[in-house]
Amino acid sequence: MSSPRSEGYKEFVKQKMAREWYFPVWTLDELQTCRRHCYPDVPIETINERYRMYGGVARSVFDIVSNPMEKALADVDAVKGVRNIGFTIKISANTHTLLHTIVSDDGQYEFLHVDIASRYVGEQLWKRHSAQMITNMQQMFDGIPTEISRHLFEIYGHVVFCTGGQTLKCRCLEDGKATKITLDALNGQRITFGIDTIPTAAALDGNYYEPTDDDNFVAIDSLSRQGMFQFTVAAEHPIREVDILTKLCNLYDEPKLYFVVPPHQFEGFKKQSFKPIDGTEQGLICI
Repeated sequence: MSSPRSEGYKEFVKQKMAREWYFPVWTLDELQTCRRHCYPDVPIETINERYRMYGGVARSVFDIVSNPMEKALADVDAVKGVRNIGFTIKISANTHTLLHTIVSDDGQYEFLHVDIASRYVGEQLWKRHSAQMITNMQQMFDGIPTEISRHLFEIYGHVVFCTGGQTLKCRCLEDGKATKITLDALNGQRITFGIDTIPTAAALDGNYYEPTDDDNFVAIDSLSRQGMFQFTVAAEHPIREVDILTKLCNLYDEPKLYFVVPPHQFEGFKKQSFKPIDGTEQGLICI
């Protein structure tokens, strides 16, 4: 076993004698099991908190003395490196803290793609480096949509919508009429809900709701008094999970499902397949 940066490894590659495997990131369950057997003195709350920040890199989670995350988030060059969506061996150590290599789960351990280390990282990137992150996203959008661009755009969307107050371009996907929508000014907080804890219509007033990670709501990414929102960087986003979406539509007198897209997708985005119940209007918002 060798680091891909080592000279010995490079020689093996030249001779076509090397076989590459990429170690996957750890799950929270695996980290907690390791703590139980190897680091019983480390509080489980500490492991959970560092996993929330660093994701599933065991070295960073168990090294509770150092805080490389703060250094990485303060490194402007590392933040610029987030737009690198190729192999992570070519990027800096600080950028490595912000990004994870995602590998196949079929036992072949092959490189699939790069993603942000955690939602915490994504939120901090937008909070601390919004201008650079917009530049990063614009460069990512020049190519095919990727997991990292999808996740970063969704996190950006949540930041915009849970704060509110902005006036954004909007277009009705039923008749093509262009309008504008001013988001309700909210408190910047997100309230999570699950399949069994869908909020009431009255509870939507003044609040912004986001599905929990435990329940997979592929139909929407969030909802508020103004409607249901689906963030996407793709040219189309077919509507799925009809039963759940229908329940959510029942919260509204005039249900509206908004697809929230980046500027380069706004003009060409069309009405998506399936209307959950009569009277559900599809709209498009550009951020």
